[in-house]
Amino acid sequence: MFLPADGDNELVADSIAQAKHRRPVLLDVPHREPQLGDGDLDLAPHNACPPEVDVERGLVPAEGHVGRYVLDLTVATPHLRGEVVDLGLLPLANLLYEHPPLCCCPGQGGDHQQRGQEDRGCQPPHKPSQKGMAHPVLRLTINCSGAMLTLLAGGLSVRDERPIHYRIFGMAKELEREGKPVIHMEFGDPYVEVDPEIVHSMCMSALSGHTHYSQPAGLDEFRERLAEHVNKRFSTSFSPSNVVVTPGSKIAGYLAIRALARPGEKIALVSPIWGVYYALLREAGVEAVDIRTSFESGWVPDEEAVHEAVERGVKAIIVNNPNNPTSVVLSREVVRAVAEIAGERGVYVIADEVYLDFPRGGFYSFLETGYENVVALYSFSKSYAMTGFRLGYAVADERVISEMTRLLQLYFTNVPEFIQHAGMRALEMPWVVERVTRTMWGRTDFLASELRRLGFEFVYPQGAFYVFAKVPSPWRSGAEFCEALIREKYVSPAPGEGFGGYSGFVRFSATAGIEVLREAVERIRSFLEEHGG
Repeated sequence: MFLPADGDNELVADSIAQAKHRRPVLLDVPHREPQLGDGDLDLAPHNACPPEVDVERGLVPAEGHVGRYVLDLTVATPHLRGEVVDLGLLPLANLLYEHPPLCCCPGQGGDHQQRGQEDRGCQPPHKPSQKGMAHPVLRLTINCSGAMLTLLAGGLSVRDERPIHYRIFGMAKELEREGKPVIHMEFGDPYVEVDPEIVHSMCMSALSGHTHYSQPAGLDEFRERLAEHVNKRFSTSFSPSNVVVTPGSKIAGYLAIRALARPGEKIALVSPIWGVYYALLREAGVEAVDIRTSFESGWVPDEEAVHEAVERGVKAIIVNNPNNPTSVVLSREVVRAVAEIAGERGVYVIADEVYLDFPRGGFYSFLETGYENVVALYSFSKSYAMTGFRLGYAVADERVISEMTRLLQLYFTNVPEFIQHAGMRALEMPWVVERVTRTMWGRTDFLASELRRLGFEFVYPQGAFYVFAKVPSPWRSGAEFCEALIREKYVSPAPGEGFGGYSGFVRFSATAGIEVLREAVERIRSFLEEHGG
């Protein structure tokens, strides 16, 4: 969570007692009037005993945010429990951890103050007695930029688990609510209408009664068609048992992580990469091992760096190809090299190939290498512009698919049948993919050409609709550049910090129509001129 350094917003808490080790509990805060969590969580404005905490000690400079700080605050309690509470993108100003309803002040027996009574003179000691602590109270007030709270094994710390472009999106939506003409360039949602036949198929399926529980792994017919689709594309021989249908490729990625690694184990990522993967790894308790690439190398991974990651005992390597955010497409030789290095230790490759239809010079899948330990992730969001349908799938060996299916059933039950029927209809319409890809090529070429005229440096997009450019001077980071651009010109790109810590870069998404992109370019031009660029 980023806090201004001027002290106007404080995050404070009472130190209560030693905490027992426990799995993280996530609290995510959306409403200005927070709602009650479970029976032991009372979310309300602060109005009780003054807290004690050394706020200054917990402040750490926030990378890419000049004059801002991250507050890492630990508060321990033996009984605090919670469930996921949606706090959304609205800002969080104060986290106030207060003494329990039963007073824990020394010399008062710990049981004289009942729930609902107030004792304004009660001052919680630094190390209070545990007596009367069965129901500690967590109180929140909301007022600055959004954050995620994580109850950790040692207590409570505050950290924002979302990729930074999610927070930029929150800033953009807030400005839109104020009536500002925001142009979104931070997300990868193609502004192309879903083909009416696909929508009609979904509606008719729902009207025909396909609205009940279904098979966790997906409809047999759909899985069979997906296996045929993959086999035809890559000359492979997968069966329906090698396919699981998921609520988008993001969930497929998370299920793959959970299926392949236990908490405390490691998974490597070739970065820059879609920033959500770092959050998914943290959520699963898995350590991320970065395989960093560079602008100078054309964002291509070095074989030695891949070797080093494998030697560190990673369970899998996540490769996003074609790449988001760079739009780079790995060559056949590089894909085969990564698979061969992974094969030396039997390490899995989680191949995020959702942009497979966008390369103009051909695409070589990890499935084509013949390496058995590949989990390939696909989506209907990009190629068919079906982002709101939340439909994806994974292809892997039966053991991995079985475990992913078990987890999917546990968390999500199944993808709705009427959504799957829409996916089946989409597979019958290859001209939709051609229309979407040609539309996005035109937009990407326009944006790349215009940004280059403005002096931005980048590797030209090859396989997706993003431009990952160096941050121009005088800005010192992508976050600083993006925050200034959105506040001054209402143009909202994504900072490079959100894709693996590449603070010297910014990602522009070419998802909007040409006229909207033209307006965005003019605003960026004006922005640069006003700042001496």
